[in-house]
Amino acid sequence: MFCLTEASFSTTCRHKPIPENKIQRERGASHAHRRKSYRERLARCERERRERTSPKQKRAWPQRTPHKPPKPPRLLTMDDKQKALLTSLKAVA
Repeated sequence: MFCLTEASFSTTCRHKPIPENKIQRERGASHAHRRKSYRERLARCERERRERTSPKQKRAWPQRTPHKPPKPPRLLTMDDKQKALLTSLKAVA
């Protein structure tokens, strides 16, 4: 059984486990608190008080690189050893 207390999260537990409905109530309370704090923060939002001395800087964002056409294929040639092997295999066949 897992211990759901603040003291430890071990598999062996000396404490009484917390009932499931209590955990759900705590979770719901934390969600309500988050919503409330967000609303409070939103109410406190204001625009900047200082006057800008210069406009915000424009940036050159990275663009997609232009397409490069494929290079021509590299043609491989057989050396003398490979040519001799080919002729010997053709003679057998």
